[in-house]
Amino acid sequence: CEGEPACRKDAVLLRRAPHLVLDGALLAAGALGARTLVVGVTREATEESVRAALAEQGLADRRGRALRARVVRLPERLVSGEASALLRGAEGGTPLPPGRRVHASEEGLGGVPTLLSNTETFAQLALAARLGPARYATTGTPAEPGTLLLTVAGAVGRPRVVEAPSGVALPYVLESCGADPAPPGVLVGG
Repeated sequence: CEGEPACRKDAVLLRRAPHLVLDGALLAAGALGARTLVVGVTREATEESVRAALAEQGLADRRGRALRARVVRLPERLVSGEASALLRGAEGGTPLPPGRRVHASEEGLGGVPTLLSNTETFAQLALAARLGPARYATTGTPAEPGTLLLTVAGAVGRPRVVEAPSGVALPYVLESCGADPAPPGVLVGG
Protein backbone atom coordinates (compact mmCIF):
# COMPACT_ATOMS: atom_id res chain seq x y z
CA CYS A 1 0.00 0.00 0.00
CA GLU A 2 1.40 3.44 -0.90
CA GLY A 3 -0.28 5.41 1.84
CA GLU A 4 2.67 6.72 3.88
CA PRO A 5 2.36 10.50 3.47
CA ALA A 6 6.07 11.37 3.40
CA CYS A 7 7.03 8.49 1.09
CA ARG A 8 6.35 8.58 -2.65
CA LYS A 9 8.51 5.68 -3.85
CA ASP A 10 5.73 3.08 -3.79
CA ALA A 11 3.33 5.34 -5.69
CA VAL A 12 6.04 6.02 -8.29
CA LEU A 13 6.67 2.29 -8.75
CA LEU A 14 2.97 1.42 -9.01
CA ARG A 15 2.33 4.22 -11.50
CA ARG A 16 5.45 4.02 -13.65
CA ALA A 17 6.44 0.35 -13.41
CA PRO A 18 3.39 -1.60 -12.23
CA HIS A 19 4.39 -4.70 -14.21
CA LEU A 20 7.71 -4.87 -12.36
CA VAL A 21 5.89 -4.89 -9.02
CA LEU A 22 3.28 -7.38 -10.23
CA ASP A 23 5.96 -9.67 -11.69
CA GLY A 24 7.66 -9.87 -8.29
CA ALA A 25 4.34 -10.43 -6.51
CA LEU A 26 3.42 -13.14 -9.02
CA LEU A 27 6.77 -14.88 -8.46
CA ALA A 28 6.09 -14.95 -4.72
CA ALA A 29 2.48 -16.06 -5.27
CA GLY A 30 3.64 -18.89 -7.56
CA ALA A 31 6.29 -20.06 -5.11
CA LEU A 32 3.71 -20.18 -2.31
CA GLY A 33 0.87 -21.64 -4.37
CA ALA A 34 -1.28 -18.61 -3.61
CA ARG A 35 -4.75 -18.34 -5.10
CA THR A 36 -5.26 -14.62 -4.50
CA LEU A 37 -3.13 -11.54 -5.11
CA VAL A 38 -4.35 -8.29 -3.56
CA VAL A 39 -2.78 -4.90 -4.22
CA GLY A 40 -3.68 -2.12 -1.80
CA VAL A 41 -3.68 1.44 -3.15
CA THR A 42 -4.75 4.81 -1.79
CA ARG A 43 -4.79 7.08 -4.84
CA GLU A 44 -6.99 7.06 -7.93
CA ALA A 45 -4.10 7.34 -10.41
CA THR A 46 -2.32 4.43 -8.73
CA GLU A 47 -5.48 2.34 -8.79
CA GLU A 48 -5.93 3.01 -12.52
CA SER A 49 -2.31 2.08 -13.24
CA VAL A 50 -2.48 -1.20 -11.32
CA ARG A 51 -5.87 -2.15 -12.80
CA ALA A 52 -4.54 -1.52 -16.31
CA ALA A 53 -1.43 -3.63 -15.63
CA LEU A 54 -3.54 -6.47 -14.23
CA ALA A 55 -5.77 -6.35 -17.31
CA GLU A 56 -2.73 -6.42 -19.60
CA GLN A 57 -1.55 -9.55 -17.78
CA GLY A 58 -4.99 -11.16 -17.99
CA LEU A 59 -5.50 -11.03 -14.23
CA ALA A 60 -8.17 -8.35 -13.88
CA ASP A 61 -10.50 -9.49 -11.06
CA ARG A 62 -11.51 -12.69 -12.84
CA ARG A 63 -12.91 -15.69 -11.08
CA GLY A 64 -12.23 -19.19 -12.36
CA ARG A 65 -8.46 -18.73 -12.72
CA ALA A 66 -5.76 -20.47 -10.71
CA LEU A 67 -4.77 -17.04 -9.37
CA ARG A 68 -7.26 -14.25 -8.86
CA ALA A 69 -5.90 -10.71 -8.58
CA ARG A 70 -7.70 -7.63 -7.34
CA VAL A 71 -7.08 -4.06 -6.32
CA VAL A 72 -8.36 -2.65 -3.03
CA ARG A 73 -8.73 1.11 -2.60
CA LEU A 74 -7.99 2.28 0.95
CA PRO A 75 -8.05 5.74 2.56
CA GLU A 76 -4.87 7.75 2.09
CA ARG A 77 -3.37 7.66 5.56
CA LEU A 78 -0.33 6.14 7.20
CA VAL A 79 -2.22 3.46 9.13
CA SER A 80 -3.81 2.04 5.92
CA GLY A 81 -0.52 0.33 5.11
CA GLU A 82 -0.16 -1.36 8.49
CA ALA A 83 -0.44 -5.13 7.97
CA SER A 84 -3.61 -5.85 9.93
CA ALA A 85 -5.31 -2.67 8.67
CA LEU A 86 -4.50 -3.62 5.09
CA LEU A 87 -5.94 -7.10 5.61
CA ARG A 88 -9.12 -5.71 7.18
CA GLY A 89 -9.53 -3.30 4.27
CA ALA A 90 -8.97 -6.10 1.73
CA GLU A 91 -11.78 -8.05 3.40
CA GLY A 92 -14.16 -5.08 3.15
CA GLY A 93 -13.77 -3.88 6.72
CA THR A 94 -12.49 -0.62 8.10
CA PRO A 95 -8.75 -0.40 7.35
CA LEU A 96 -7.65 0.08 10.94
CA PRO A 97 -5.58 -2.23 13.13
CA PRO A 98 -7.89 -4.43 15.22
CA GLY A 99 -5.93 -3.90 18.44
CA ARG A 100 -4.71 -7.47 18.76
CA ARG A 101 -1.58 -8.70 17.09
CA VAL A 102 -2.07 -11.72 14.84
CA HIS A 103 0.69 -12.60 12.41
CA ALA A 104 -0.59 -12.62 8.83
CA SER A 105 1.70 -15.57 8.13
CA GLU A 106 -0.45 -17.58 10.54
CA GLU A 107 -3.90 -16.10 9.96
CA GLY A 108 -4.29 -13.50 7.23
CA LEU A 109 -6.69 -12.80 4.38
CA GLY A 110 -9.72 -15.05 4.66
CA GLY A 111 -8.18 -16.70 7.73
CA VAL A 112 -5.40 -18.39 5.74
CA PRO A 113 -1.64 -17.71 5.96
CA THR A 114 -0.82 -14.57 3.99
CA LEU A 115 2.41 -13.05 2.71
CA LEU A 116 2.50 -9.28 3.07
CA SER A 117 5.32 -7.32 1.54
CA ASN A 118 5.90 -3.83 0.28
CA THR A 119 5.93 -2.55 -3.26
CA GLU A 120 9.67 -2.05 -3.53
CA THR A 121 10.43 -5.55 -2.25
CA PHE A 122 8.30 -7.12 -4.99
CA ALA A 123 9.98 -4.89 -7.61
CA GLN A 124 13.41 -5.96 -6.33
CA LEU A 125 12.38 -9.63 -6.47
CA ALA A 126 11.39 -9.22 -10.12
CA LEU A 127 14.69 -7.48 -10.92
CA ALA A 128 16.73 -10.18 -9.18
CA ALA A 129 14.85 -12.88 -11.10
CA ARG A 130 15.36 -11.10 -14.43
CA LEU A 131 19.05 -10.32 -13.89
CA GLY A 132 20.09 -13.44 -12.00
CA PRO A 133 22.02 -13.40 -8.72
CA ALA A 134 25.49 -12.61 -10.13
CA ARG A 135 24.37 -9.67 -12.25
CA TYR A 136 22.02 -8.37 -9.54
CA ALA A 137 24.93 -8.36 -7.05
CA THR A 138 27.06 -6.09 -9.26
CA THR A 139 25.21 -3.07 -7.81
CA GLY A 140 25.10 -2.13 -4.15
CA THR A 141 27.14 -3.67 -1.38
CA PRO A 142 28.04 -7.33 -0.81
CA ALA A 143 25.82 -7.38 2.30
CA GLU A 144 22.93 -5.61 0.53
CA PRO A 145 23.08 -5.94 -3.23
CA GLY A 146 20.85 -3.99 -5.60
CA THR A 147 19.37 -0.54 -5.48
CA LEU A 148 16.86 1.22 -3.31
CA LEU A 149 14.39 4.01 -3.84
CA LEU A 150 14.57 7.13 -1.69
CA THR A 151 11.97 9.87 -1.43
CA VAL A 152 13.84 13.16 -1.14
CA ALA A 153 11.60 16.09 -0.25
CA GLY A 154 11.41 19.11 1.99
CA ALA A 155 14.20 21.71 1.89
CA VAL A 156 15.70 20.47 -1.37
CA GLY A 157 15.97 22.17 -4.75
CA ARG A 158 14.67 19.18 -6.71
CA PRO A 159 12.29 16.97 -4.69
CA ARG A 160 12.00 13.52 -6.24
CA VAL A 161 12.24 9.79 -5.88
CA VAL A 162 15.84 8.69 -6.44
CA GLU A 163 17.08 5.21 -7.26
CA ALA A 164 20.51 4.68 -5.72
CA PRO A 165 22.81 1.70 -5.18
CA SER A 166 22.60 0.28 -1.67
CA GLY A 167 25.37 1.76 0.42
CA VAL A 168 25.52 5.11 -1.38
CA ALA A 169 26.48 8.02 0.87
CA LEU A 170 23.53 10.18 1.97
CA PRO A 171 25.37 13.49 1.24
CA TYR A 172 25.73 12.38 -2.40
CA VAL A 173 21.99 11.71 -2.68
CA LEU A 174 21.08 15.02 -1.03
CA GLU A 175 23.46 16.99 -3.22
CA SER A 176 22.06 15.35 -6.38
CA CYS A 177 18.64 16.71 -5.36
CA GLY A 178 19.89 20.23 -4.77
CA ALA A 179 20.08 19.99 -0.99
CA ASP A 180 22.85 20.90 1.40
CA PRO A 181 24.94 17.69 1.66
CA ALA A 182 25.30 18.32 5.42
CA PRO A 183 21.91 19.69 6.52
CA PRO A 184 21.05 20.29 10.18
CA GLY A 185 18.67 17.34 10.14
CA VAL A 186 17.36 14.51 7.94
CA LEU A 187 14.47 12.15 8.57
CA VAL A 188 15.47 8.64 7.52
CA GLY A 189 13.34 5.53 7.70
CA GLY A 190 9.61 5.10 7.50
